[in-house]
Amino acid sequence: MRNTVPASIARMFGHSPNSNAPIRNIAHRVGPTHKNNFRSSSTKIKRKFCYRNFVYKECYKLLMGFRRYPHKQYTLMTTLKNELVGTWSLLSYIEVPLNGLDSTFPMGKNPKGSLIYGPDGHMSVQISSSERNLFSSNDRFIVNEEELLSCVKDFIAFAGSYQIDNHAATVTYAIETSSFPNWEGQLQVRKIDFEGDILYLKSVEPILSGGSYVNSYMTWQRLEKVEMQSRRERFVEYNALKREKTAFDY
Repeated sequence: MRNTVPASIARMFGHSPNSNAPIRNIAHRVGPTHKNNFRSSSTKIKRKFCYRNFVYKECYKLLMGFRRYPHKQYTLMTTLKNELVGTWSLLSYIEVPLNGLDSTFPMGKNPKGSLIYGPDGHMSVQISSSERNLFSSNDRFIVNEEELLSCVKDFIAFAGSYQIDNHAATVTYAIETSSFPNWEGQLQVRKIDFEGDILYLKSVEPILSGGSYVNSYMTWQRLEKVEMQSRRERFVEYNALKREKTAFDY
C-alpha cells in the first residue's frame, strides 16, 4: 500500500488533496526548491509533535506528583509535612498487645490530647485520661501516693523534632523531653495515614506498656479545619439573615 499525501501537505504544494500520488512523486515533480521546503515543513511538523508529546509527558508527571531535574527531585504535589503541620485533637488511643490479648484503652475510651507539628520541624504531644480526679491540694508538690500514681498512668507528654519520610509515609520523633524520662534521647517512628481531616498514627516499633509489648494506634482530627467550618457556618447564617432582612424591607 502506497503512502498517500495528507490533505494539509498536499494543499501546501498546490496539489489536489484527493490525489493518490506518493509523497516522493510530489517532491520529485515540484523540483529542488519545493523539495527543500517540503523537508523543512516535515521537520517543523515532527518538532511540533515531539513538543506536544513532551508536554503530555510533563503533565502526566505533574499528575503523578513528581518531576525529575538533573540533580534534584522535587515533589510538586502536597507533601506529608504540609499535611501534618498544624494542631490536632485526639479522638482515640488504643494499644494492641503483640501476645494476642485484647486491645486496651490506656487513657480511657474518651482521652484528651493535643498534637502540634510546627513548620520548623519541631513537635509536641500531650495525652491524658478524661477520668482524672482533682488533687486534694492546689500545691502541685503536695500529693499523696494515689495522686502521684494517677499522674504517671493517666498522663504522657513529650516534645522534640520530627522528620518525615514521604516514600515510607512515616514520621520519626527525636524526643528531647518527656514526662517519661526513659524516652528522652530516643527515636520513635509512626506510620501515617489520612482520611480527610482525620490523621491515623501507628507505632512502627512496639513499645513496653503494662508489662507487655504493644503497638499503639491513635486517631487525631485537625483543629483548624473545624474552626474554619464553624466560621463558614456563621458566614452562611449571616448571609441568610441578611437576605431575609432584605426581603422583609421590600
